[in-house]
Amino acid sequence: MKGGDYRFDVDPNADIHCHHCLEGEGEANGQGNGVRVRSKEQASFTGGTSLEHGISHAPGLDGFDDWCRVRDDREDHSESYRYVSADVVGADDLDDYGTWRTTGEYGAIWVPRVAPGWAPYHYGHWVWVEPWGWTWVDDAPWGFAPCHYGRWVYTGRYWVGRQDRSWWSARFTHPLWLPG
Repeated sequence: MKGGDYRFDVDPNADIHCHHCLEGEGEANGQGNGVRVRSKEQASFTGGTSLEHGISHAPGLDGFDDWCRVRDDREDHSESYRYVSADVVGADDLDDYGTWRTTGEYGAIWVPRVAPGWAPYHYGHWVWVEPWGWTWVDDAPWGFAPCHYGRWVYTGRYWVGRQDRSWWSARFTHPLWLPG
């Protein structure tokens, strides 16, 4: 496949797989010659890996396509991905629930929008999860990433999520997850 936008639909009740090439160009491979699918085309496959197929004009965009476009656009413009690897589970929640600031002492910090007096590891609970052991489950919808991939720092006025070079950094390909 070349760069582009693709959609794959599978009918769970039949042996039909549809490959919509929304933009770009792709090739399906199985037993026999590959099947090229061009922009604005749809290939419908039957017969498992035999590549029995039909090519037609791709249907118009629907609600799922709109949802994907909005999700992709949000990811493309996320401020959090400037500071946090996209591999950090929950990083996409940070933009909606806080702001990023840069300090001389800590570098990039994430400041959650919380009530005065809020503290980390207060609202949630610990559960035993194999193979890690006791693991913090935060009640906040944004709590996963900062509680498992970063460190909390008290600035004297409020708590902030601190980017740690080995955990949150977008420069590292495998962020380190910790139980809490």
